[in-house]
Amino acid sequence: MKKRLFAFVAIVLLIGVLTGCEKDEILEAYNYAIQTAGDYIVVAGQIQIELDQIRFKVCCAQFWK
Repeated sequence: MKKRLFAFVAIVLLIGVLTGCEKDEILEAYNYAIQTAGDYIVVAGQIQIELDQIRFKVCCAQFWK
């Protein structure tokens, strides 16, 4: 995951340099990429917690049968 994020950020920065973007535009693109990656990590973490809760409920239901 970190390698993909690093590659994405590197590509965004490279495109910015090649197209003559200003520093603020490059930083804005970088911040957007970091924020988006963070959003995906939070969502993935929430999904994992919900799956763990469902597994626990199923396990308890099977145990108490």
